[in-house]
Amino acid sequence: KRYTIRHDSLGYFCWNKHVRKKFVARFSVEMIAKEERQLEFWLSMWAKWSTGHHGMPPEEECLELFNYFRQEDLDTVDEFISQLISLFKLETSCGAFDELPNKVHLRQLSWFMAGLITLCDWIGSSADFFPLNSSEIPLDEYWKLTCKQADVAVNTVGIIPANVATSNSLLTLFPQYVSTATPLQSYCDRIEIPDAPQLWILEDVTGAGKTEAALTLAGRMMSKCLGQGCFIALPSMATSNAMYDRMGKVYSKLFKPGEKPSLLLAHGSRHLSEKFQKSFLDLDTEKLTDNGEKKLSSAVQCSRWLADSSKKALLADVGVGTVDQVLLGILPARHQSLRLLGLKNKILIVDEVHSYDPYMNRLLENCLEFHAAAGGSAILLSATLSQEMRERLCNAYRNGLGCNSLEPLCSNQYPLVTMIPAEMRAIEDEVETRSSVKRSVAVEVIDQIGDVYTLIREETAKGRCICWIRNTVHDVRNGYSDLLAEGICKTDGLMMFHSRFALQDRLLIEEQVVQRFGSSSTVKERNGQVLIASQVVEQSLDLDFDIMISDLAPIDLLIQRAGRLQRHERKESRDAPTLYLYGPTPNQEPKKDWYESVFPKACYVYPDISNLWRTQQLLLQKGCISMPEDARCLIEGVYGEEAIEVPEALRFSEEDYWGKEMSDRSMASFNGLILEKGFVRESSTHWDEETRIPTRLGDVQINFYLARIVNGKLEPFYKGGKFAWDQSKLKIREGLLKTLDLTQNAKKILENFRNETTFFHKSDLIVPVNKVADKWVARGYDKHGNEMVVEYDCRQGLTVERYQQDEE
Repeated sequence: KRYTIRHDSLGYFCWNKHVRKKFVARFSVEMIAKEERQLEFWLSMWAKWSTGHHGMPPEEECLELFNYFRQEDLDTVDEFISQLISLFKLETSCGAFDELPNKVHLRQLSWFMAGLITLCDWIGSSADFFPLNSSEIPLDEYWKLTCKQADVAVNTVGIIPANVATSNSLLTLFPQYVSTATPLQSYCDRIEIPDAPQLWILEDVTGAGKTEAALTLAGRMMSKCLGQGCFIALPSMATSNAMYDRMGKVYSKLFKPGEKPSLLLAHGSRHLSEKFQKSFLDLDTEKLTDNGEKKLSSAVQCSRWLADSSKKALLADVGVGTVDQVLLGILPARHQSLRLLGLKNKILIVDEVHSYDPYMNRLLENCLEFHAAAGGSAILLSATLSQEMRERLCNAYRNGLGCNSLEPLCSNQYPLVTMIPAEMRAIEDEVETRSSVKRSVAVEVIDQIGDVYTLIREETAKGRCICWIRNTVHDVRNGYSDLLAEGICKTDGLMMFHSRFALQDRLLIEEQVVQRFGSSSTVKERNGQVLIASQVVEQSLDLDFDIMISDLAPIDLLIQRAGRLQRHERKESRDAPTLYLYGPTPNQEPKKDWYESVFPKACYVYPDISNLWRTQQLLLQKGCISMPEDARCLIEGVYGEEAIEVPEALRFSEEDYWGKEMSDRSMASFNGLILEKGFVRESSTHWDEETRIPTRLGDVQINFYLARIVNGKLEPFYKGGKFAWDQSKLKIREGLLKTLDLTQNAKKILENFRNETTFFHKSDLIVPVNKVADKWVARGYDKHGNEMVVEYDCRQGLTVERYQQDEE
């Protein structure tokens, strides 16, 4: 019969209404009632994960059987079941169902089994391995044939883990660092590692070699059979790309000589990474013969098959990607069970833990709890982690281990290594830091914008290179325009860098920024150069400025920004490093609009004004940032229990932000799966094909594609190359531009184009622009119906602003 519900849910419906009772009755003749109920529960879970092979648990609707199945269909099902029982000799297998896992273990196991079934379904659907065969064949012969084909398929796609090296260490992984190892690296190389699941938190300053320390630790854990691989989760695509490049030089050393482990990059724009593309596209491929007996090169197919979907990324021996790839495993997203299966038996390494918001942190806690319950180990890295966050992450992992008592952590030292073992007390060890990264940066507060301009004028005249980090794109543009208008900088001595550039321009600007301000930049390239930028320069780029100016921002971000100030030793002499902090006038009794009056846009980016006030007060008191000595007191002085008391006028901000933080954490709990329920529909109210549960909160961003109409055809703004549309893309806030004001001809061209291609999501904006003077322009309307003007140029990026009619 024709059916209106998906065949996976229909399969479970057939099992539940027609097969289940017959099957249970057949195998429970000698069972007592309790054993029979246990068997029925086990089979019910088995049926759900088996019929959830399309990425979601089956629906459990109450339907009329004969509305979907004819009697002859049901007879065929019965015959097939009988043949399966005979094929696998279930009735003669002694105690086939005697030792079933308990319900708690079975529910946990169901997530991995659902992932395994999905994996088998994907491999089994490949015509390369299992060619279509329309001829009738007995089931036992078919089983023997497909077992041979399956053996070829499994070994070809690369899901069999590579053999781990018997002894990993700093010497085997990073021999070039052995003689100059940092204290943290030496600690991770020698500390005794228990034989049970464990969580490590490594806290040290930027430049202390945390990545190498974590990989050394992970390699040693893998050699003790605590993991078959690892996945490194990072906060952004840029940091993921940088880590992927670094891992390419070392990951194979984690495994035995002669092994061919896989390394995958996982994020939404990984196809734009040339190195990732070359990892599998440059290799030769072969096709299987019709009977599936001819093997492909495993290295080639491993990369190709695993690389064709980010959902498979965690199945690779070593993966690098955004933390979102891990968090999707504990959200009701399609095929999330495949991600959990990939994470099982892997060391999870999460970098920059301090950079995640309350919503993401709650999701990460859920992930750590489930990973611990599944016997997994994890390593977390941070330069500026608060004590409260450290405690929460440790407690989440301890909950997963089933610890009855959660003893509080007690050390407030820094740098610090924290270890949560399975059956012992927490270990908190203070470590030294590398002497070369110990330093003190003076802090000078500036409360007048004119003084900032004077500073830039004076320092550029001395040949210094300067970076001014602003908190919004709007402020970046204003600063850029003012510096040009006041004659402080010339066009060839001033650069602007923020997130509102098309990818091609952003990559070009990033390359120019690194050339002018990177570790290899020359005195001539740096002379009198000024970069005004948003937060895009805080992470992943190795930049070194003579002078650093920053708008007032949270303390952890200021510590990050100060790390870009005189980062490397240079031959030319430089004054002692000073961080110039621009913001509102320091005031012990500020007004409610203390911050907003100076930064009317940035107050929405950093809404907790109380913490900004604390940050300024702490830095005024200390007069400098000395690392590592000040790290703990600065972070706890703003975020900890002993934080400075804020004035009455700013308490509203503290209370509002606390309420939002609790709301965001509650939203994460609401959105996340109830993992203890197992792979069933009741594990979430959000199992829906159309529902997209976010891994991050905040304004929804949509893709914005710049386009041109040339000779009656729609083309990407930047032509040429395989990824021209990607190169013409950027992100904007959803609703900022809802509809376009186009001519009838342009509307028809755009409509025809969208009907002819499946590349774009329905929410994507494709915006044809026209050249007007020195800018590219379009018009449209926002979600409120306000007329908007779109302007783009390669030096200043994209603006989308309300149309202002000229006054006569």
